[in-house]
Amino acid sequence: ELDFAPPSLFRIPLTGGSPKRVVHEGGLSTSAGLIFDFAVQAGVLYYTVGNQVKSVPADADDGAGTVVATAAASEKVYGVAVDGSLLFWEAGVPLQPFYNVESDLILCGNRHTLATRDYYLGQNSLTTDGTSVYWAEGATLKRRVYDASTPQETFASTGGSQITAFAVKGATAYFIAGDRVAKATVGEKPRAIARGEFLRSLVVGESGVYWTDGNNIMRADL
Repeated sequence: ELDFAPPSLFRIPLTGGSPKRVVHEGGLSTSAGLIFDFAVQAGVLYYTVGNQVKSVPADADDGAGTVVATAAASEKVYGVAVDGSLLFWEAGVPLQPFYNVESDLILCGNRHTLATRDYYLGQNSLTTDGTSVYWAEGATLKRRVYDASTPQETFASTGGSQITAFAVKGATAYFIAGDRVAKATVGEKPRAIARGEFLRSLVVGESGVYWTDGNNIMRADL
């Protein structure tokens, strides 16, 4: 009999040490127990599970998640981002071709649809910069201001390869598309900063951009 550990989120100090489980959910026997994405703000970890966004202290030990936002019962919530009291997520009916990018006030249930996009990109599929929310849609990176007072706009376009991971820092977007790690400012043609064969996750720090390439974690200066 297979004994699957419950889907969990772990933390480990930057200085090293043993991983500690922050929270776990349900089990692998039901899709409701799968954790799809997470974001951290001000010592609180937000994560998506089933049709909900939950929160738990980022330093919790096997903590219990608190529901802070809920999508429709027929939907699943995938990517998540947070900025102050605003939550952003992607929600859709599983196996259907369109997913909504939505916003809500934490614990308020004031849900608004900001955009409808094709398919779900994956983890880290949403990000914010203090004024706008960003998401990838095929070969383009799009954004829309929080209050939706202006139309969504294309921030950058690869011209062909699908964007599979991205991050935004200041006026610059960094993203993975095909075998390239590239960067671009709004309206600018992307410029490759690295190439690889198994490019996956990407994050931006204070002075560098980091990504995974097979079994390696790679870095380039901003």
